[in-house]
Amino acid sequence: MRLRRSDMTNIERARARTLKMTVTIVLAFIWCWTPYVVMTLWYMFDRESAEKVDPRLQDALFIMAVSNSCMNPLVYGSYALKCQKEWSSCFSNIFNSHLDRRSTGNSFYYVLVY
Repeated sequence: MRLRRSDMTNIERARARTLKMTVTIVLAFIWCWTPYVVMTLWYMFDRESAEKVDPRLQDALFIMAVSNSCMNPLVYGSYALKCQKEWSSCFSNIFNSHLDRRSTGNSFYYVLVY
């Protein structure tokens, strides 16, 4: 019985994509959580000045932190080959359906149609 072995180029490509996706997930985590952690540390070390920050900004930082859970599926989906093709065709169809191409002599201009 012979075992089937995948082509090494496919394995290397998958390894590179996995590394890129991992770095992207870590960067998304840092991007989402850093402002909230900085605000929390500021509050812990200098409460008087931290309390002067607008409460709406503090709420926005908290929402940004918990939005990391929403970012992960977007990152995973952006690395799926079929999803990339679907997203690009979906957005191009939406964009093209909202534009009306009108001719004025030798030039064209686009009108956004709502």
